[in-house]
Amino acid sequence: HLTCSGASGGWTLNSAFVADDFERASLGGNWTSREGTPAILGSSDFGSSVSPSTATYCVQTFADGQYAQGQLSGAPVTNDEWQVCVRMTNTGNLDGYCYTTDGSTFQEIFRVDNTGHGATIATSGAPYPTAGDTMRLEVEGTELRAYLNGKLVMSGTSGLYASGYPALRVWRGGGAAPGTTFENFGAGNLVAINGDFTVSAGTLDLGTSRINVFNSIDFTGGTITAGTSSLTMGAGNETIVG
Repeated sequence: HLTCSGASGGWTLNSAFVADDFERASLGGNWTSREGTPAILGSSDFGSSVSPSTATYCVQTFADGQYAQGQLSGAPVTNDEWQVCVRMTNTGNLDGYCYTTDGSTFQEIFRVDNTGHGATIATSGAPYPTAGDTMRLEVEGTELRAYLNGKLVMSGTSGLYASGYPALRVWRGGGAAPGTTFENFGAGNLVAINGDFTVSAGTLDLGTSRINVFNSIDFTGGTITAGTSSLTMGAGNETIVG
């Protein structure tokens, strides 16, 4: 049950949102290299000179319900794969979940088991991601959902890995340098409210989070700022007054 009430002030549901545009010389301490040589190329994009390369964003702890997203900086190159990942381990075996594509023939959600392709969880056909597009992967409980430019393209379930960190990964067949990279990254927590959601004064800022509400939403005197978030209703009702 979430209640926001008061004569003034604001409330924010997005404390774990992070963003990175890679406009600098090196990744720095917010990222941990997990395999290969993840780096910033040309002081503007996430990429690597070798394949595969993976980096986790681990400067803070993320909830088990989390998302990662990346905007592609270039068009498809043969045998490239671009991957946005969630619940990736930060030490030991490299495990987690990734949304991957080669930009021309396939896209899928798969499980990473000790750096390898453990199992395919879901697949989708065209349209495939290309330059300028944003790939996003969400995990909530055992459900994984992949979005392309905000549109759900596939979903599936897996309960093997329950926690971890958002990550980016680049890969190219034969171990050559991946030709396409990410120019923007974002990650954060998903917020689930299993009860009423009430704002009676002030402002509720959803930022870029995704809010799932399973009962009712009532705005009787406050305002809501959605940003680039999505607000999803389960069973229940929605009331907006004033």
